[in-house]
Amino acid sequence: MKISIKPVLLLLSAIGLLLAGCASSGPTTPEANAAADALKRFHRAEITGDVDGMVAAFSDNWTNPEGATKAVLRGYFEGAVAQGAFLNLSVNEDDAGYSFDGSIVTATPIVYNSPAGPSHFTYKLKKETDGVWRIVNSYQIQ
Repeated sequence: MKISIKPVLLLLSAIGLLLAGCASSGPTTPEANAAADALKRFHRAEITGDVDGMVAAFSDNWTNPEGATKAVLRGYFEGAVAQGAFLNLSVNEDDAGYSFDGSIVTATPIVYNSPAGPSHFTYKLKKETDGVWRIVNSYQIQ
């Protein structure tokens, strides 16, 4: 009896892709779980318009690619709440992948859905000296 190797390789490839997909999505380490919880608190604060909660989610060392620092966040969030930017907002964290590298957890993509359409973000979080995971870097990817 002759067994063709091609179907076996296809099956092994499919299983490998399935396992790789499972391993890369969702938090899979204690650090990633803690960072995911911190992001959920941040998103609850956004959806409820809790400016203090939003600002508290960010490290004093937060930056973004445009060079903004935490000092501008309160004004940004207050303006966004006043303009109703968080009304009808939903956040999808279900498809995010989490990676832990050294002391940083990266979560991406976090998908925001609003009447203006979807937007995708990457967040990097770090456990700070007080034991709280905070956002140290964030940027839009789409």
